[in-house]
Amino acid sequence: MVERLLTPEEVAKKLAMSVKSVRNWLRQGKLKGIKVGRLWRIRESDLEEFLKMGESPPLRSYSKSQIEEFLKLDKLDPRLAEKLERLLGR
Repeated sequence: MVERLLTPEEVAKKLAMSVKSVRNWLRQGKLKGIKVGRLWRIRESDLEEFLKMGESPPLRSYSKSQIEEFLKLDKLDPRLAEKLERLLGR
């Protein structure tokens, strides 16, 4: 049976991260992939092995002011916004 090959877009979707990050990992050799011309493909078994090794998607850090701006832009339910404000220590 032939193993399924994933595109960087499919891997990014599975990991809830950007395609750019997946491609960076491929270029850096962190994630094993096969290059076919200009296109990358990732074996499902290579993705599973990568995840077992403990490499996790990079987390973004946001400042308190950025979080507050997100809350304003999202126009959250006032009760939820109040709970989040309390969590932020306001």
